[in-house]
Amino acid sequence: MAHKVIIVSAFNGWQSGHQLLPISVQTDPTDPHTKTQYLMDTSDNQLYESTLQTNKFQSFLVNNAVVSDGNYYVFTPMDVLFVVLPSLM
Repeated sequence: MAHKVIIVSAFNGWQSGHQLLPISVQTDPTDPHTKTQYLMDTSDNQLYESTLQTNKFQSFLVNNAVVSDGNYYVFTPMDVLFVVLPSLM
């Protein structure tokens, strides 16, 4: 199983018991392959935007295992209004 490194930046600190629900939104109606990945925290209804940081020459140590893929995902909080606005225009 391939491991992925994910960094979540939470406003109020991260607490155990939070559940993240993945959401994909099609950003360009003319191209079905353009999607943006979001995470919704069901505990406090916070939306997080996904950004993939690519690094060729980097690896991570996670629980005594080496993750040789240097890419990692950063999830930052964002307002839901930014997802809804383009569809209203």
